[in-house]
Amino acid sequence: AQVGAQASNQMRLLLSKLLESQPEVAAAVERLLGSDHVCVEHDALCDACDKAIRGTRHKCEACDDYDLCDACYGYASKEHADGAHTFRAISAAQALRDYVSGASGQVLDAFLAQGSAKAQPVRHAAVCDGCDDTIFGVRHKCQQCPDFDVCTKCLESDNVPT
Repeated sequence: AQVGAQASNQMRLLLSKLLESQPEVAAAVERLLGSDHVCVEHDALCDACDKAIRGTRHKCEACDDYDLCDACYGYASKEHADGAHTFRAISAAQALRDYVSGASGQVLDAFLAQGSAKAQPVRHAAVCDGCDDTIFGVRHKCQQCPDFDVCTKCLESDNVPT
């Protein structure tokens, strides 16, 4: 556990130095985390639906351990403590700043979650040469052939014609 903590602290220090010394990298990270292409999974469960919080985390400012996801925030924040408590919205960018500054106990491995509730798969103009369907999501293009593309489903199922 101590080795993991040291590695996490080293990663935090490297990220901190990178973001401080390279303003263009910091700006790019802010834009990326504000987009619909990256979804942050916070190190917290929603106290209303008991699911991992993805996207914006709403943390009760009065309670040590009361958090809500975006979907539950609208109604559950009014029910919690009869609506007397206020909540702090923690965006993806703020979560990264908290991580880098050491204000968060999160480990980086669990910081970025795959997919996003808002992101839609990209529709490519290419047709899969394995199943003849339009390719959505990742397009796998052959590096040697001028016109050969497959979808992830065909690539993973070895349905790739040679």
